[in-house]
Amino acid sequence: MHRTAVALLLTLLAGCLAKDYPDRHLHVIGAERPGEAADGPNGAILAVKPFTINSRYEGAEFVYRKSDTTWETDYYETFFVPPREMVTDAARTWLARAGIFENVTGLSSTAPPTHILEGHVTQLWIDSRESTLKACVEVQFVLVDQGRTPAKVLFKESYTKLVDLPSDTPEDAVRAWGAGLADVLQRLEKDIRGVVLMAVLEKLEAELRDGVEKR
Repeated sequence: MHRTAVALLLTLLAGCLAKDYPDRHLHVIGAERPGEAADGPNGAILAVKPFTINSRYEGAEFVYRKSDTTWETDYYETFFVPPREMVTDAARTWLARAGIFENVTGLSSTAPPTHILEGHVTQLWIDSRESTLKACVEVQFVLVDQGRTPAKVLFKESYTKLVDLPSDTPEDAVRAWGAGLADVLQRLEKDIRGVVLMAVLEKLEAELRDGVEKR
């Protein structure tokens, strides 16, 4: 009787150990700038600082909002690298192809930057409170002109984008986040181009004014 019970226990244990569990899936959010890469003006160097992120979204697991007070994470659907690093890399690559600056680097570069971009990811989640799921992306940016003494903040802006998911799958969630991030970066590029051009014009105007006064 004792041997039978032990054998039964071992059989049950083996069955539990052999049970199939879902695999964890690793995903990467991508946002590729359309069109050909452009060359920027000589001497203009942008350093992109490593972005920070709201602590609610700093983990690897996907975040879902189920109700006004209920949030959940998905253990089996995760990011391949920390989300703040993905957004930082996407912004750096996007702006490097935009042609606003001669070089776009990280802060570890030995080349002294003329401008520094800071970013903070404030939202990166899936809204599942309604029948149509939505991917939410929101990033705050600060652009600093290092060529002035003291350094001057050229602009500070927050960009938000909601994208509908065609279906409740992790693949569609990742694609929707990518589309949302691309929209954010497209608006960021437009604003940076405008403020940098305005700063250059102001500098030229000041130099011309100084030249007239010295005559």
